[in-house]
Amino acid sequence: MPKNAHFATIDEGCFGDCHRDSISLRTKALTGMNVCCHAIVAAIMVLGLSGRFAAAGETSLPIRLREPAALALSDDHQRVFVANQQSGTLSVVNTKSWEVVAEHDLGQSLADVVVLPGRDELLAVDQDGGNLIHAAIADDVVMVRERIDVPASPVTVSLSPDTQTIAVASLWPRRCTLLPVSGDGSLQSAERRSVALPFNPRELLWLDDDHLLVADAHAGELAIIQVPSAQIVGRHTLPGHNIRGVSLSPDGSEVWIVHQELTENVPTDFEHLYWGGLIRNAIHVVSVERLLEPGIDWGTESRRVQLGATGYGAADPNHLAWTESGDAIVALGGVNSVSVFPPDQQVVLQRLEVGQRPTDVIVLPGRGLAVVANTHSDTLSVVEIEAGPSAGPLRHPGIAAEVALGPMPELSAADRGQRLFFDATLGLDGWVSCHSCHSDGHSNGLLADTSGDDSYGTPKRVLSLLGTRDNNPWAWNGSIRVLNDQVVKSVRTSMQGDDISPTETMHIVAFLHRLEPPPPLEPVRDEPADRALVARGRQVFDAQGCGVCHVPPLTYTSDQIVDVGIHDEAGARKFNPPSLRGVSQRRRWFHDGRAGSLRSVFEDHGHQLKSGLSEDDLTALLRFLRSL
Repeated sequence: MPKNAHFATIDEGCFGDCHRDSISLRTKALTGMNVCCHAIVAAIMVLGLSGRFAAAGETSLPIRLREPAALALSDDHQRVFVANQQSGTLSVVNTKSWEVVAEHDLGQSLADVVVLPGRDELLAVDQDGGNLIHAAIADDVVMVRERIDVPASPVTVSLSPDTQTIAVASLWPRRCTLLPVSGDGSLQSAERRSVALPFNPRELLWLDDDHLLVADAHAGELAIIQVPSAQIVGRHTLPGHNIRGVSLSPDGSEVWIVHQELTENVPTDFEHLYWGGLIRNAIHVVSVERLLEPGIDWGTESRRVQLGATGYGAADPNHLAWTESGDAIVALGGVNSVSVFPPDQQVVLQRLEVGQRPTDVIVLPGRGLAVVANTHSDTLSVVEIEAGPSAGPLRHPGIAAEVALGPMPELSAADRGQRLFFDATLGLDGWVSCHSCHSDGHSNGLLADTSGDDSYGTPKRVLSLLGTRDNNPWAWNGSIRVLNDQVVKSVRTSMQGDDISPTETMHIVAFLHRLEPPPPLEPVRDEPADRALVARGRQVFDAQGCGVCHVPPLTYTSDQIVDVGIHDEAGARKFNPPSLRGVSQRRRWFHDGRAGSLRSVFEDHGHQLKSGLSEDDLTALLRFLRSL
């Protein structure tokens, strides 16, 4: 068990009064001031920054869910820093003993962490707290220097190759924040710039010092930001979704994009799923030079590495790293494995089982080891990937160590359901999980030809499951009255899985009930003019009778199916009205995605309007909808 484990966040601002105590034992803070160890403890107890602090020799860690989401390696390679999304803590793991030597309460939900090279500092993003955390590192102690507010739900932080710019991706506001770093290493938060994006971002990759690749969190959009101008200078659409890893090849000439691909017009039946015609788990490889130019033909100007094959699916691939000998290692989240393979391999079948839902992986230089973060088992897997720098690649990786980040509590029904939601073994041959189409509970923005509406040949838009507890009934044709029945039908007919037990069904439903609706893209601003515009839009909404099908003020849906004046390929005209909560976070509208914007819903399709709308009324209505 780990010794001298610290369960605290240490904020630099709390040291002043405590430092006046005349205590001999001292530790060196990175700012250059001497900080008394006893004063640190006192400050923690006074400010209530942590529930507990472990003295020397104490071996227990708190019982809690951590859910490691991201890893970073210290400059001296002696420690791995683990960002825990559920607990908001930062675990510190010693890479010699493979013990947790510290755990610090840094925020509400840590989504990413990076170490600033040569500075004994790190950056982390707190997704629920909405800030960038800048912290100093002193051995196993992490001291918060500052918290910088960024747009809500930051999920990724990345440092430019020249260490002069920090980029933060914020999921729901669709923003990328650029913060300059001064020569002395301080963050110039007053000079930060915000870049609006046309999609919800997650993965970030620096192509060079001046160009940043931003990848779509749900669908397949890519954007290139020119950092000096803070402008988008390039856009591409990858034929895929769920981009969960982007990496430069070892020579820096290629970008490897880890993702999934769904064929929209293929039925979700056994044959198409079994043979890999419905969904593929893959890596697209494209040159950096081509990405910096417009208009990629992904069929001829890139190549695809296939992860898995018939009978051996590799659902939900996540982050990718490179071994020192030039092999790739990728985490396969849906099948609890990693694959290590040479870059010229076209179909990847070899894999090693690790913990539950591996999401991140890093390589330890000079050790022939990789570290894998297993989000749903609260563990790290230390994988032996090479025999050594001079011995060449080890083609049969093995587990060198398993690190438990701490004791876990008894899982709730919703926690168990979350693990089932991301588990591709629930479906046929590990090809697909619930998450594969409903990205993190949201939507991949595509169409899927499921039998949810009791027909094939009628592909429908994949709905977000965020806030689905308010969407009774279920399925586009409203044929499912109970959410448990919808879960069972989806597993059996869309995922082609075995019969799911009533207990497992209950757990998944409990997880779905926990999912809040997505936040609006444009919340109401605290400005009289904006509040007045939203109020005017609400009046238009009421006057046009929109509330008959989308009943306010809570669910903005109704327990009915409605003839909306359009039909599917089988002639069906009545559809289940989706909730309007978070409607601005969608990519396409109507059952078949025929409307590419909210404006198009009314301007091009006249959706259920009692009368024509003036431009002013339409502007007000759209502003109201974007505020929901």
